[in-house]
Amino acid sequence: MIKQIKLLSIIILLFNSTIFPQDSTCTNPAAGKFALQFQIEPSFSISDFQGSVFSGKYNFYNNFAVRVGIGLSLERNVEKQNLNKYEKDTAYDDDISTLISSIRTQIIYYLGFNYDVTFYFGGGPFYEYTNRKYNKTRMAENEDFEYQLDSRKVHYWGINMITGIEWFLRDNISLSAEYGILIGDLSFKSNYDTEAESSTTKHDEFSIKESDVLFGVSFYF
Repeated sequence: MIKQIKLLSIIILLFNSTIFPQDSTCTNPAAGKFALQFQIEPSFSISDFQGSVFSGKYNFYNNFAVRVGIGLSLERNVEKQNLNKYEKDTAYDDDISTLISSIRTQIIYYLGFNYDVTFYFGGGPFYEYTNRKYNKTRMAENEDFEYQLDSRKVHYWGINMITGIEWFLRDNISLSAEYGILIGDLSFKSNYDTEAESSTTKHDEFSIKESDVLFGVSFYF
C-alpha cells in the first residue's frame, strides 16, 4: 500500500509540473459553487458517492473546497416459522437488524486547471458506527423456551485521505475518478446471550482500509 501511495504521489507531482505549470491562468469553473455528488456504477446507474443520505462539496476559492458525506442505513429481516416436529408445534422467530451510520469530511486542494481538467488531493476526519443484532427464539407447545441474542457494535474513526482527477464537461457538470484510504482506530464490542451462557468480547485495533476507485458525477449550483 505504501508503494501505491508513493507512486500515486509521484504521478500527481509530475502531472502538476508538466500539465499544470505554476504560471497557469486557468481558474476553477466551480469556484463559489455548491455541488451534489453521485457515484457512477459499472452498470451506468447512479448511486451514493460517499454518503447514502448526502454527499456535497462547496468550492470556497479557486484551489480549495470542503466536502461532507453523511450515510445512514437501517435493515431489518424478520422470519417466522411454525413447525410440527415429534408431534409438537414449535415456533421459531429470527430477527436480524443492522444500523450503519457514517460521516466523512475532507478539505480538498486542486493542483491547477488546464483544459477544464484538474488533479486534486485532500483529507479529513471520519466516523463510522455499525450496530448489528441477531435475536432468535424458539417456543414449543410444552412451553419449552429457548433464546439466543447476538449483538455487535463497531466504532471506526480516524483520517481519510483522497486523491483523484476531475473533468468539467460544463461549468455546472463534472466527471471524476477518485481513490481513497481510511486510517484509524477500529473497536468493537460483541455480546452473546443464551439460556446457558453469556459472554462479552471487546477488541481494539489499528486499521487501514483501501477503497475502490470511485467514478462520480457532480452537479454544481
